[in-house]
Amino acid sequence: MQTETLAAGPKESATRRTIKNLRWWILGWALAAGIINYMDRSAISIAAPQLIKTSA
Repeated sequence: MQTETLAAGPKESATRRTIKNLRWWILGWALAAGIINYMDRSAISIAAPQLIKTSA
């Protein structure tokens, strides 16, 4: 029984799909999220006075 499970283990890991340069993809997505966050904050700060004026 144990030899079957050991033989099945490497086959499964060999067929597992991996993404090349995963850390760079994660860094790229984090950078893009940070840029969008910065742009959104600046747009809200520019629009805030007008939003406050219309809601009052």
